[in-house]
Amino acid sequence: MARRTRYPKDNDYVFPSVRLGGKKPLSASIMVQKYLRPAAVKAGVIVSDWKGRFGFHNFRHSLATTMVKLRVDPKTVQGILRHEDFGTTMDVYAQSDMESMRDAQGKFLEQLLGDKIHLLTGRVQ
Repeated sequence: MARRTRYPKDNDYVFPSVRLGGKKPLSASIMVQKYLRPAAVKAGVIVSDWKGRFGFHNFRHSLATTMVKLRVDPKTVQGILRHEDFGTTMDVYAQSDMESMRDAQGKFLEQLLGDKIHLLTGRVQ
């Protein structure tokens, strides 16, 4: 059964604090506890008894990783995340994945071996 909000006006908060009469949003920790973490469990992102940290900050890491994978200019990613230091963006936030690493290695081998790549891969181009 769908529940209706007590605060349906256009300028009301989507996740209002009922305790504060809807005049302020829920705190981030309560949002994570009541909504984000249960949704992550339901989606299979984390297991229900996992004790590690999981919250809105994880989205910043996912955003950085996805944008780098989509080949968005790294300085643009740095600007979006509002990092002063470029190293923070690339070394801490953006994570590499195996697919990207294999793709990069394949491109390097193509450059290195040119039309002789079949000698290494067994595939004829």
